[in-house]
Amino acid sequence: ELIKTFKRLSVDQHSQDIRTFALCDYVYEVLLSLKPRLKHTPHKFCVDIPANLTINSNPGALSQLLINLIMNSAHHAFALGTQGRITIKADVEYDLERNKKLVFIYRDNGIGMTAQTIENMYKPFFTLARETDGCGLGMHICNNIVMKVLRGTIDCHSELGKGAEFTIAFPV
Repeated sequence: ELIKTFKRLSVDQHSQDIRTFALCDYVYEVLLSLKPRLKHTPHKFCVDIPANLTINSNPGALSQLLINLIMNSAHHAFALGTQGRITIKADVEYDLERNKKLVFIYRDNGIGMTAQTIENMYKPFFTLARETDGCGLGMHICNNIVMKVLRGTIDCHSELGKGAEFTIAFPV
């Protein structure tokens, strides 16, 4: 199962094809693919996505976005050995013109960020973890995926000691 998931995610990430897929199942596939990288962390995941929610979008872009957010939390949000909680929530909404969009909320209960960090985190090579091999491209890539590939918006709310929440919205 893991090998099939790796293959499917790899194909998705290297093609920019738009297709219809079940979002909840896809998020679980991404989490399964990250299991080897996160096996030494005690973090818990809560997925709050309707089981029957299907979207027409770019699954490769979405998987790369989710992987970057999760790995950012794993590397920056939680002190070594602490159990973090990551919540992934999504649902479809309609704007005033009845255009369909996915509202995707990613939240962790980590150490949070300062206003200065939030202001700079989408800049290329901005990192607070240079001594632990952080390259500072994770959130820059997330921003590019959301803005350029998914044609959406990304917004971050965070305070020190209160975790971080990213609200991502894009047409589906």
